[in-house]
Amino acid sequence: MVVPWPETQLRAARIAGRLVAQGLLDEDEILPPIVHAACAAAPTLSPWGLHSHLLHALRDSCRATLGARDRAAWRVHDALAPLIVARAARRRLLAAAAEADAGGLLLAHERRAIAEQLVCRALARRPRRRRA
Repeated sequence: MVVPWPETQLRAARIAGRLVAQGLLDEDEILPPIVHAACAAAPTLSPWGLHSHLLHALRDSCRATLGARDRAAWRVHDALAPLIVARAARRRLLAAAAEADAGGLLLAHERRAIAEQLVCRALARRPRRRRA
């Protein structure tokens, strides 16, 4: 008889992986309760096997989310760069950043930080005026 993996706990591990990637949870504090619930749901399976399987699911989800967030950050960067050169207003920059991150993978303060970083770089490259 083949005992299936506990799907609910696998789903929970994948969701936890996304939250770990966003920095909202810590892997060490969220995985033990999920493993405990999986052991209760499938008592015939090895606890170490469940732990390993759930850990892989969590880390795979975390890695995929980190990759998606990196791509979203580059989309925001690419959308803002020409607007900063054109000296667009702050409101327009933030709207363009939100538009570039249509999937909502980045939090608002992360999009704002990308815009601020690009503005600082643009200001650092600008030639300074000499006082007479």
